Amino acid sequence: MKVNFICDYCGGEGQKRPQHLNENKRLGHRNYCSRACMAKDRTHTLHTECGSCGVSVEKSLAQVKRSKSGKVFCSRSCACSYNNKHLKFGANHPNYDGGRSSYRERALRELGVKTEFLGRVGLIYNLSKLSIDSMRAALVNSKLLENYLKLFPKAKRDKCIEDIMVQVEKTFEQNTLGIRVINTLLHQYFINGGKVTEDKVNNTTFT
Repeated sequence: MKVNFICDYCGGEGQKRPQHLNENKRLGHRNYCSRACMAKDRTHTLHTECGSCGVSVEKSLAQVKRSKSGKVFCSRSCACSYNNKHLKFGANHPNYDGGRSSYRERALRELGVKTEFLGRVGLIYNLSKLSIDSMRAALVNSKLLENYLKLFPKAKRDKCIEDIMVQVEKTFEQNTLGIRVINTLLHQYFINGGKVTEDKVNNTTFT
């Protein structure tokens, strides 16, 4: 079922399905009563001044209306210059907190996500704690383990898995790294000549 609406170009009346009108509103698009109005609106040009340097520019009406700042620019350089002067960045931004995006981190903490390592590497977080069986499966199928075994052919695969799983089980409740602890323990195991001690694990991996 179609409903009546007012054309954003000519002011005349048109008809569209409600879902199309709602979609255009959500995306910030204009509604037209005909293809002719849409074409005229998009090709109609205005002569105005660059919002940064003041040089005369010619822009379509649609471009002018899409501008959130109400300004149009002659080049990307001028647009960046204007944004740097007028938009809030760094310490002037309301969410600034010592160089961190405090809004994002607060939101993640409220969800129960550990944020200590955000910004260092790309991470996948799981809000449900992994089981010990899942940790063992990850270790057994670890490509990092396979690579280390190629570098150290005398190392025993089964012994390595069991030695690491001993530490995983001992420190399971304090683990703040989730599945990433497997790679950390693998590095420690082979770097330290085939052993990994609980005190070193606690000092370098857990909080």
